[in-house]
Amino acid sequence: MMRGYFANGDLDRFSRFDNSFGYNMMNSPYAWVGMLIHVLLVIAFIVLVVYIIKYIWNRPGKKVEGKLDALAIIKERYARGEITKEEFELLKKDLT
Repeated sequence: MMRGYFANGDLDRFSRFDNSFGYNMMNSPYAWVGMLIHVLLVIAFIVLVVYIIKYIWNRPGKKVEGKLDALAIIKERYARGEITKEEFELLKKDLT
């Protein structure tokens, strides 16, 4: 049914860059607006990807195995008896 619809050459007319009014978008005085929007969208996409990667890499609450924060270290040293209570309180006060 649709095979014969474009049989008289209408397909060629609709496949050109210009529309049926003979206006070519590539020679438009405002073609730079479309290019600017395209460039801005590409830049926004790249910034979004970088932001997502940085967020995943530095996720809040993410703990690195094998590394302890300073407060946990002094708590362990106090628990093992390596430092006194006064030293622990002093170090804790310095850290917070």
